[in-house]
Amino acid sequence: MTCWGAVSIEFQHAALAHPAPMYCPSCSRTAAHLEARQVNQTGFIFPADADRSEMVNPGSAGTNGVPIDGDASLLTEDYLYNVFLFPVNKAAALAYLDAGGPVPARYAKVIAVRGAHSPPDVMEYKVGPLPIGDDTTYIQQYDDGHIPWVKRPGDDLGDTGAMVFVIDKDALILKPVFNATIGQCYSNTDPDCASSNITSFWAPPQTRENGTNRVALNMFFFSPEWAGASDELQVMPIAFKTEMTSQDYSDWYNFEFEYCNQGFPTAQALADALANGTLYVCSPKEWTSLSYNDNWLADRYEGPARGQSMKAGPRLYEPQGKRFTLLQGDSPSSRVFQYMGWQAHVTVDPWTGLSLHDVNFLGDRIAYEISVQDQFVAYSGYSSIGQAFYFDDSYQLGASSYQLRAGVDCPETATYMDIEMMGEFGYLINSKAAVCFFEDWTLGTTTWRHTDILEDGTLRDNGNRNYEFVVRTIATVGNYDYMYDIRFALDGAITCRIYQAGYMQAAYWDPAGRTSKDLPFGTVVHTFTLGNIHDHLSGWKIDLDIMGTSNSFHQATLGAGTFDEVFGPGNTPSWALPTDVVKYQKDQLIASERGFNLQTAGQSTFLITNDEAKNSFNVSRGYAIVHTGATASQLLPDNHPLVIAQSWTKYHIAVTQRKEEEPTLSKDYYDTHSPAQPVWSLDMALNNETIVGEDLVAWVMAGIVHVPRSEDDPLITNVGTQFEIRPVNYFDQLATLNVYEQNSFEPCTPQHGDAFDYSYDTSGNNVNYNKMSFKYNR
Repeated sequence: MTCWGAVSIEFQHAALAHPAPMYCPSCSRTAAHLEARQVNQTGFIFPADADRSEMVNPGSAGTNGVPIDGDASLLTEDYLYNVFLFPVNKAAALAYLDAGGPVPARYAKVIAVRGAHSPPDVMEYKVGPLPIGDDTTYIQQYDDGHIPWVKRPGDDLGDTGAMVFVIDKDALILKPVFNATIGQCYSNTDPDCASSNITSFWAPPQTRENGTNRVALNMFFFSPEWAGASDELQVMPIAFKTEMTSQDYSDWYNFEFEYCNQGFPTAQALADALANGTLYVCSPKEWTSLSYNDNWLADRYEGPARGQSMKAGPRLYEPQGKRFTLLQGDSPSSRVFQYMGWQAHVTVDPWTGLSLHDVNFLGDRIAYEISVQDQFVAYSGYSSIGQAFYFDDSYQLGASSYQLRAGVDCPETATYMDIEMMGEFGYLINSKAAVCFFEDWTLGTTTWRHTDILEDGTLRDNGNRNYEFVVRTIATVGNYDYMYDIRFALDGAITCRIYQAGYMQAAYWDPAGRTSKDLPFGTVVHTFTLGNIHDHLSGWKIDLDIMGTSNSFHQATLGAGTFDEVFGPGNTPSWALPTDVVKYQKDQLIASERGFNLQTAGQSTFLITNDEAKNSFNVSRGYAIVHTGATASQLLPDNHPLVIAQSWTKYHIAVTQRKEEEPTLSKDYYDTHSPAQPVWSLDMALNNETIVGEDLVAWVMAGIVHVPRSEDDPLITNVGTQFEIRPVNYFDQLATLNVYEQNSFEPCTPQHGDAFDYSYDTSGNNVNYNKMSFKYNR
């Protein structure tokens, strides 16, 4: 059996005897050395019997090493931000998998923020081969200055540590404004505000200026009993932005203050407006009232339960045990599953999340990689909080995948996988039971079925239950939860499903109408709460290998017209009229790299085929990528800074040549700042190269637009979409005909005796029904 897994990346913080807690703004640490602590990063191929003590030590190579020995809390020094693995070289991987070649070499990607460099910048290094040895090289991946220092990944040491003092300076000036609004003040350092219920978080604003590093500070009022993401439903009517472009903290300042849709250039101008009586004061003071009922924020109901809900609901049932096998990889963070002819390797990438490789069905490799890549969220609003956006890959979708709750997130029959990976500054992240595997009877439906009425009036029906094998993980990024399923059907199809859950981000609503200009951008969902319109667009990488890597891309479009329009003048058959309209299919081989939007592509099916590999009827074998759930389009214009950075959101499907130097859709951890000048965006890969008979990647987008409603508080009803990767002429016939449907089996509790029999009883001649006996013989 082929072994899979990951490599160990190990860190040491020389200044600490024990690792500091996650997100510690006041911690001053170095991240240059390594200690004997394993961090199993997302990998692909790595031998299970490899020595697990190998170390990646970028700081141990003397003058040729990576310059990362600085303090992350000092922005004028060089410091390590993160280390993770480069993807395995595909050619080397296939040689290993298919031809018994050597184990592919592994390399680490080291991200260093070089504040002491001239000019200051961010640099990526390729370090390896691993483990560190005499042949190890440290290779810069960009020219000096290519990634400007202002694009440094946001962190919770230098940035947040300095922001506290910049924010508190103006919070002191605004103390009367906070008191007039809610009867409390806000500060990280003022003891008068120690018991305040006002909290805050910063988010990237839709920055109009390139070459800047700015954030927007939004404030919320939390109810102690329900503190958490529900805070975002009680939004304070005050917000402002912080300028952090300079390396000198003393140059940082706050600007663009907004109070209840009233704008001010400085904190002092806002305070002066209150003092001279020109400020319209918005005052949700009932939030602090002893009689305030904050149960509307709760994730549980305080009243009596709905009738019958006290009874246990239906559960999945495995009467004869599991029909899938999980094989352990080289670490807790990898598995190989086998199910009904399917086999694939499963890991979780720290940044992008769920990732599958070497996906095989009935002995054929269908895909080399199927992986989540990114989540794009852009809000809309008149108030500044409505202008927030999130490139969620920058918050590490994989590292934000936490423990799944048995019986709620996954059925009781599920099996789980832990994940270990590295977070910012070398923190070890270990999430128990973060991925689950189970077999599902999808919606209680069939994968095929039919009923015949025979000549004697009896019925003959048959079918197979629609079983699927499910790989699931959930990434919780702040207030939202992204639920990812990759589902493997018995007919050779794969469904990629994305659902959103959690709390919506909202804006302050003034019941007296002062904030009425926000109405075109959302919905009033509670007394002081307006839910903002926003989208959730999900990006995926689909690297199909149809009978090898020499593949082509086709667009099959449905149309309607006369026979003459289909074939040309004079081709109407004698049995038809020239005005007869028929439906027809037009197949187009796409010659070069392109992106497609479903709104402009017509009724099209997109296929990746091997035109040299035919089925028994001389038709090219292939797989189609089909959006089977209603999916949104990017509504922002192509020249919008967010779309320039996240150009993948323009297309529902784009196809490029597969290249090692183009492994991802985007680089969110850089391009959150100055997005109009991205380090990497998909449009950079769409450079008109041929895609005929090449190794191809399909970049797929599916998503929703969320127009809030009052039913979305406190928590939204899970909503999402999906797309399928579906065989088209790949097999000679329906691939599930050889799947036997077992209807008789022993019970789970043999001590009860006898057996279940769910077989059909088709005796009798009543045409109105087909009697089905559910027998439990006792």
